Amino acid sequence: MKLLSAFVALVATVAAVEATGSHRMVRANRHANLAHRAASSSETDGSSRKCNRRHTPTSVHSSATHPVATSSAAHKEAKAVPTTTSSSHKATSTSSKPKETSKASSYAETSSGSDKSSGGSCGNKAAGDITASGGPNGSQKYLNCGIDGSGWNPPDVTVNDLTVKDLNEVRNKAFEPCTDEMISLFYKYGDAFGVPPILLASFAMQESSCNPKTVGGGGEQGIMQISKDKCGGRSPSACQELDFNIKTGAKYFSDQLKGNDDNVILTVGAYNGYYKGMTKADATKAAKSSCCRCQQNLDYLQQFFNGWLLGYSAYDSPIKLGTYFNLEVCGSD
Repeated sequence: MKLLSAFVALVATVAAVEATGSHRMVRANRHANLAHRAASSSETDGSSRKCNRRHTPTSVHSSATHPVATSSAAHKEAKAVPTTTSSSHKATSTSSKPKETSKASSYAETSSGSDKSSGGSCGNKAAGDITASGGPNGSQKYLNCGIDGSGWNPPDVTVNDLTVKDLNEVRNKAFEPCTDEMISLFYKYGDAFGVPPILLASFAMQESSCNPKTVGGGGEQGIMQISKDKCGGRSPSACQELDFNIKTGAKYFSDQLKGNDDNVILTVGAYNGYYKGMTKADATKAAKSSCCRCQQNLDYLQQFFNGWLLGYSAYDSPIKLGTYFNLEVCGSD
């Protein structure tokens, strides 16, 4: 009897490990496909632009006036162009707006990430301007600390350490697909769960391009791509309902962030399938498989923290954000 029990426990453990790996793969594949479709669209529109980088060593700050509390992250991807409403949103709340601050730059300049395998620094100095490989929230090497060596060791950064834009300032730029109702709900539930509204909007763009009808490869639903277990028994259409979907995604992010000791880089990375100890080889091992786009996007953190959060689209900004571009080997598949 003891032998049988031990065998059953072993089988259950193996199944759980395989399920975790499969979930990461599905999530990475969805993000990769969205990025590829957006990039292809940009090329079609002739938007392969370059702009001269500014060299003024000042930080880009939020224009909002209030600090945020800490929180945590949600789920997945797909692409469609939703319709927008004609009225303009005016935020009535201030409690979740990040205050104007240079905390992220000063934090990154004084904190030391260490890639132990190479014995070197993780390139922790933040730049005043957005560049391909850095910006106000830290250099890409800093955000990806350890990935090129012994494994990802995310710097200990909280939401309050970040430099972000107020969503209303940039809503007609990177977040144009998001409707007025969505913008209002990002503010509402950003306030409720202590998350900058632009962070929720960034996940919505990354996961669904603000398309509320998006269904992920694992059955994830709606604008925030919440998993079926978080739908509370609702039908797919009910789970996609904007208020419920955004509220659920915001709460999930908040809970995960708290569970990660408020480390926002760790939590956002996990959103894209990153995990502590992940190496470049781990992230790209699917490159030569039948699912090339199941790789983790090694430029994801640079695009999120120095792109979306500052009002720049990760896919069609004048500066091509990133240094790895590991998904480009996948071509059009």
